[in-house]
Amino acid sequence: MRNRAWYYLARTVYEKGLYEEAASALAEIEGELDMDLAGERQLLLALIRMERGDFAGAITALEPWQGSPRNQPYADYNRAIALIREGDRDGGVELLAQIGELRASDPELEALKDRANIAAGYALLEAEQPAAAQAYLARVRLEGPQSNQALLLAGLTESAQGRHREALAPWGLLRDRPADDPVVQQALLAIPQAHADLGAYPQAAALFEESIDILNREMDTLDSIMRRIAAGQLIAALALEEAVDAESGERAGIPGHRYLIGLLSGHHFQQSFQNFLDLRALHDNLTYWADSMDSFQHMLEAQHARYSGQVPETERLIAALDEAPLRERYQALQERLDAAEAEGDILSMATVAERRQWEQLREIDRDLTVLPPTGGIVDLQVGFWSFLGDFLQQLDADFQPRLDHLRQSLAEAGADIDRLAVRQRAAAEVQAEALARFERYQNDIAARQARLEATLPRVETALDEHRDYIQALALQELELRREHLKEQLLQARYALARVHDQATRARPQETSR
Repeated sequence: MRNRAWYYLARTVYEKGLYEEAASALAEIEGELDMDLAGERQLLLALIRMERGDFAGAITALEPWQGSPRNQPYADYNRAIALIREGDRDGGVELLAQIGELRASDPELEALKDRANIAAGYALLEAEQPAAAQAYLARVRLEGPQSNQALLLAGLTESAQGRHREALAPWGLLRDRPADDPVVQQALLAIPQAHADLGAYPQAAALFEESIDILNREMDTLDSIMRRIAAGQLIAALALEEAVDAESGERAGIPGHRYLIGLLSGHHFQQSFQNFLDLRALHDNLTYWADSMDSFQHMLEAQHARYSGQVPETERLIAALDEAPLRERYQALQERLDAAEAEGDILSMATVAERRQWEQLREIDRDLTVLPPTGGIVDLQVGFWSFLGDFLQQLDADFQPRLDHLRQSLAEAGADIDRLAVRQRAAAEVQAEALARFERYQNDIAARQARLEATLPRVETALDEHRDYIQALALQELELRREHLKEQLLQARYALARVHDQATRARPQETSR
């Protein structure tokens, strides 16, 4: 996992053009590697060295190949290019020839074969071996992505051998293809020049004029595309992620897509555009929250107003929960029970009925006491006092159980008073916390609003800068195309003038004959 992470880091910085950093990251890979990673490391190291002009080092990096056999053709292709640039043209062409003769089982390998044959043909053409170059160029598919380059080089090989008429065949195929390809534009100049080389000056002049018209239209198209991009249409189209057209392979909504396909597919542009999308998403998110802050503020104010209207009733209810009077009554009852127990006041534990009966018995006792002690009265007094003794004895027997029961009930009441006190404090704390919470929310909303107001302008500035930078990349690419077109137009006009001059000089010779 560690080695894989270093490899991906190296590839990422390589794609950004940071070749020293990429090489340093690759150097961190160590130990025994699986076949796929070993090959990927070799290939990336070779590419880094080639970018730094170290072609010998690139060759060494790829020998021997340690990666998967399915990736060896790609390694061999890069080794062949390095051999040619290092000066071993024969060795490089021989290796390219082997790649070009491979049996391809997928479109990628077919494309690699085309690239290998074109590279071999180009190397031989540069070495002034046009006949040998033709054999390789003939292997390139006419409908493949490299076909335009192959047709142009095929014509150049014929022309290099003085067979200008034969050169017109491949160039003629190019002439019918879209003129936004620089290779096609080059053919537009090569075709009339071939006619001039054949002495067909009128045809050459007509074809030069036609080519100039085509190039002028391309110039107008480029100018129009550049205006659209400057107006922001490129960013808008890219952001909409238009679907790829099934027939043309183009995203129709993107201005100048065919001119910019290399730029648009490059890592640097893709990364820059992704940064723009990330910034735009951040901007949209911040804008949403900035707009939401007012809603949050209104919601908080409504909640605060509703709560404030309930505060008086809440305070009244909290006041009604005051435990102080209940605590005083509890204390008084506790003291009464203590006094009754200390004094043995059995009547203090009597029921209301027993107290009423006690008062009645006292009145009877007073009445009996004042009566003369006659025989019947004495019997009555003895019977009454016996009843009174039983009554008091019962009160005495009930005293302690009743006292204990009252003490238990009073203890339970005390616990209720304690709980009431806790609830009263909790209610007061809840009210205070609610008011404090409103204030905290208010401060939090204000702080977030301030941060949003400070951040949004910076994000908007960064977003504008990224938009301008992406547009500048596209405009710079198109400006290079435009300068190339201007140069070709200049060459075409100069060649047209030269053809007219040659035609003029040729007429007296024809007349003298």
